[in-house]
Amino acid sequence: MGGYGADCCASMYLLLICGFCSSFAKATPFGTTGASVHTGFWKAYLDMKAKMLDGLTKAFSISNARALIVVGHSLGGAMAEVAAVDLKMNYYPDKLFAAYTQGTPRSGDAAFAQLYASQISASFREIHYADVVPHLPPEFLGFQHSATEVWFDEAFSTWSVCSGDDGEDKACADSLLLPVSVTDHLSYHGTVPMNCVDNTDVIQWVNKTGPKRA
Repeated sequence: MGGYGADCCASMYLLLICGFCSSFAKATPFGTTGASVHTGFWKAYLDMKAKMLDGLTKAFSISNARALIVVGHSLGGAMAEVAAVDLKMNYYPDKLFAAYTQGTPRSGDAAFAQLYASQISASFREIHYADVVPHLPPEFLGFQHSATEVWFDEAFSTWSVCSGDDGEDKACADSLLLPVSVTDHLSYHGTVPMNCVDNTDVIQWVNKTGPKRA
């Protein structure tokens, strides 16, 4: 299951506005857990939820799969994270969930990061060097990433698999003094993962561009 921004220009505009200008209201949709997520990301997920559930019901009836991998870039990455927790807790508690995202903003607060870690079996969140979007919304407003960050250099020639316990590993992307690159956000592994280009099937794209070790 994958998600992207509406289109490349609109997605960037939305996220930058979210990061610098708009309110940082939080929704608390996960009952007594106390976990909060950014209201805008939660509403974006709710807009697609009904069709997504219908598609998942049909897919699972055919495949009987035991696991679900959510993927997404930018706004789609945030939607993938909140979707994974909602689906695991409220719809498919017996299935395994994993996540693979790129250029994902901070979806929620520290409580959500902990909840996410408790529900999702494996999660890798790529950051292309100085990509600005993963640093939004800012930590000082109570937002926090969940693990595990995979931080790539500018050329995508080397990477670091960061802390498996702390999504804000200060030795990785948080170590940069001024991570404000829009260009880095718009390019991952030499590909522009947005709907303004001719995308291939998302699963083929993830298999092609995912981090590999020798």
